[in-house]
Amino acid sequence: GMCKAQPDADVVRDAIALNCDPLLIQFASALHPYQLRQRNQVGQLPLHTAAASGNGRTLRTVLDLNAQAAIRLDRRGRLPLHEALESGISWDEGVAQLVRANPRSLLALEPKSGLFPAAY
Repeated sequence: GMCKAQPDADVVRDAIALNCDPLLIQFASALHPYQLRQRNQVGQLPLHTAAASGNGRTLRTVLDLNAQAAIRLDRRGRLPLHEALESGISWDEGVAQLVRANPRSLLALEPKSGLFPAAY
């Protein structure tokens, strides 16, 4: 059933992808802290996943758990900020916190469009 996680299950990323309650994301992260720094097939960290979710609360929760990830690029050269903007998260919902965690991200071109984040 649901509660029988496989030993290699990425419970932190699953909780993020499902936009679970912040307490559940925090709990999963406390049990598996290394998963906050684990990359998926395209080199994304859980913060990228949270940013791509379109859910500001999920993004802020994961950013509080691992603000360092705000400076990390995935294999496609994308930052969590690029994912957040593309998924429609607003400045107040979480983009402001992402920029505070990585001010230089405002100068990082999005590789697909070649645009600066401000163009979104």
